[in-house]
Amino acid sequence: MNIYLEKVISIANQNKYTKYYSRIVENALKRPQDRKVLKEIFGYVESHHILPESFGLGGEKDKENLVLLTAKEHFIVHLCATKMFDSLLKQKMIFAFRQLRAKNPYQEGRYMNARLYSLIKPNFKTYVRLYNKEKRVLLHESKANEIAEFEKLGWSRIMTQEYKDSSMKCMKGKKHSDETKAKMSASQKGIPKLSLRGRSHSLERIQKQKDTAKRNKIENPEKHQKAAEIRALKMKAKYESGELSVSGENNGMFGKSQTEETKRKIREKALARARLIDSDPIKKAEISERGRMVGKKSWSSDGCEKRRDRISLTSSVAYQKYRMTPQEFYDEKLKPLLYMGFLPAAIVRYNLINVSKNYIKKLIVEWGTGEDILQFEKNRKMGAGANKAYIKFQEDQYNKYFADKIESIPRK
Repeated sequence: MNIYLEKVISIANQNKYTKYYSRIVENALKRPQDRKVLKEIFGYVESHHILPESFGLGGEKDKENLVLLTAKEHFIVHLCATKMFDSLLKQKMIFAFRQLRAKNPYQEGRYMNARLYSLIKPNFKTYVRLYNKEKRVLLHESKANEIAEFEKLGWSRIMTQEYKDSSMKCMKGKKHSDETKAKMSASQKGIPKLSLRGRSHSLERIQKQKDTAKRNKIENPEKHQKAAEIRALKMKAKYESGELSVSGENNGMFGKSQTEETKRKIREKALARARLIDSDPIKKAEISERGRMVGKKSWSSDGCEKRRDRISLTSSVAYQKYRMTPQEFYDEKLKPLLYMGFLPAAIVRYNLINVSKNYIKKLIVEWGTGEDILQFEKNRKMGAGANKAYIKFQEDQYNKYFADKIESIPRK
C-alpha cells in the first residue's frame, strides 16, 4: 500500500468514508500514472494529494503523494474526507471541499445540492483570521488562548491597510513568463465568458449601485476625494501622453457617429435633467456656481497658458488694428513718437496712430524701459498746463516729419 495512503488511514476515523476513500485511491493507483494515457481513456483527469497538503505532515512535493483521478472521483474523495476526520483536520477538509468549483466542461457535474449542503453546513466552524502589517494567521476558534496571545501582540481580526498593500504588491514590477501565460490561456479555453456586452443592468441594480456610491461618499468623503483626484491625474497623464485625445484617431468616437436612437436618448435625458434643474431654484443656483468655479479654475490652470496668451494677443487693440503684438506695436509705432516729443493727446489729435490716449499710456507703462518712461515724464513736464510753446513744438514736429510725407491712418 502507498505509504501516504497508510498514513491517512492511520489518522482517520475508521468508518465507511475512510474505506471509500482508500478504495478509490487504491484503484486509481493501479492505473498507469501518465496524464496523456489517462486523458485518452477518460478525456480529463486531475491530480490529488493522497495525504492533504494542508495537514503539514510531509509529502507536499513528493510525486508518490499524487494520484490522477477523474473529476467525479476527485469530487467523491473530497466529500469522503469531510467525514473521515475530527476537529481542525475536519475543518480543513470541509474548506477544501468548498473550494471545488466548475472550471471547465469536464467538471459540469460538480455542484452543491441541498442534501450535500445540509450535511456540510453544520460543520462550517469559524476560523479566526489575524493580521499584522505583513502576515496573516488562521486559527480555529477553539484555540481561544492562542488567539488572545496574538491579539495582545497587536494582531488584528480586521485586515490592516499595511497587509492589504503588501499583498497587492506581490506581482508589482514583475511579469508572468510565457510558459505561465500559455498555461493560464489553456486553462480558460472552452469556458464561456460572462459579458455584459449587448446587455444592461436592471433598474434595481443601477439604483443599488447609485445608493452605494452616495453612501460611500457621505461616510468616507476623504477616500472619495482621494479616489477622484487619482482618476483625474490618470486621465491627465493619458491626454498628455497622447494616449487619449479630444480629436483625431485617439478619440474613442473617431470615424464613428451616434445612431439616431442614441441621439434621441441623449436628447431626452438632457431635457429631463434641464427640467429637473429648472424646477429646483437651489439646485439651479448650485450648478451655476459650480460651473463658474470650474471655468475659473480651468482658465487659471497651467494647461490654459497658451490659450490665455493667444486670446490676450488677439483681443488686443494692437493686433486687431495693426496685426502686431503689443510689444511690436510699442517698439515700432509708439516709441519713435515718444522720443520726437509727442504727448498722447497730440498723437491722437494728429491721428499718428489709431488708438486712444489711455491705450498709449498703458503701453508705455507695460512695455517701456526705464529710459522710455523718463522721456515720457520729461515730455509731460514740458507740456504741463497746456504750455502753448510746447503745443507749438509738437505742431512743428508734425509738420516736419508727417504732414506732407505720410498719410495718416484713418480711424475705424
